[in-house]
Amino acid sequence: DDLMAHSNKLKAEGCRLETDLTELTAKFGTRSGPGQAGAGR
Repeated sequence: DDLMAHSNKLKAEGCRLETDLTELTAKFGTRSGPGQAGAGR
């Protein structure tokens, strides 16, 4: 049971991270180069 909960938590975090990454890419990719995105982190 714990394993399933942990797995679901990891999956949810992965989805959230992927969304954040997509938004970041869209934000920085259109406006400036990867160097600017790296500085923003």
